[in-house]
Parts: sequence; structure tokens; C-alpha cells
Amino acid sequence: MTQSSRRNFLKTSVIGSASLVSVAGVESALAQPNIPKSTLELKAQEISKNLYADDGLAIPIAIKPTVSRLAKGMDRTMVLGGGGEYYIAWYCGFFHGLLEQGLDMANLPEMVVGTSAGSYMGSSLLSGEFLRLRTEFDFFGKFPEILAKIAPVTKPNLSQMRADQLNMSAVDGSIETRRV
Repeated sequence: MTQSSRRNFLKTSVIGSASLVSVAGVESALAQPNIPKSTLELKAQEISKNLYADDGLAIPIAIKPTVSRLAKGMDRTMVLGGGGEYYIAWYCGFFHGLLEQGLDMANLPEMVVGTSAGSYMGSSLLSGEFLRLRTEFDFFGKFPEILAKIAPVTKPNLSQMRADQLNMSAVDGSIETRRV
């Protein structure tokens, strides 16, 4: 065998054996039984049931709009979001303004839900401590230098600045505005 024919022999041998291996792999893959979709769905349901047991601590995310079992039969719910000390100050001013206009936000909603700063303000409202908190803010408003030393305000992070810009750009309470 010449050098050239040996090279051709080796090339064809390598290509031929690779194609045999790949064909054998396809045949073995095709020979495996297909798992019915319903079996996969059953397995997913079993996993979900085990992971998300009805322990009363978590409510699964609704696939379609539904009334929470916690809110059934209620007409008004106040939802307060988070936002650190900025929103605590904002909520104080907001509820102060509503109170001055004769709206007692502790008695209007049937349920109050809050996250972070919102939960703090909701609890101060419903516990009856908001007026005390408001009085304290009035007191400290007269002494900004003392307040700055006691509770220094941090520089806002990007998320807080973005939320502030979104709040200031809202012109109404329409659904389109709230989706932004």
C-alpha cells in the first residue's frame, strides 16, 4: 500500500466507523420507550404537592384572577408597598393629609396588607399609634439637625430613585399608569 492509499484507507475507516456509531446511537435512542405526557404531568403534580403542601403559610400564585380566601366577603383592602425610610416619610405625609381631610384610614379598609415600610405604616395606623408617630415627626420637624444626627438618611439606591421617578411621573390612577 502506498502512502496515499493508506491515508485514504484510514480516512474512510474513521468516517465509516463514526457513521456506524452515530447510526447505532440513533437506533438505540429510537428504541427507548417514549414516556407518555400524562406520566410527566402526574410526576410534576406529585412534586408540586410535596413541595407546596397546604401548610397554611404560603398561598400559591393564582393562574387566573381569584379572590384570596383571606379577603372573601371584604369590600376594601389597603395595600402598602415597601420603600425604606423614604416611603415611611412619604406614608406619614400622605396619611397626615388624608387625616386632615377627614379620612381616617385606620377605619376605612377592612384589611391592610403591607411589605416592609408598608407593613410598618399599616401596623402604626391600625394599632392607633399613627397620631403619636405623626406628633413625633412634627416634633422632629422642628429640629432637623437633631434628627439628621439620630437617623441619618442614606443615599437612595437605583431602585428607590427609579420608584421615585415613576411615582412623580404618574398623572392619574388608571390601569395603564399602574402597569408602568
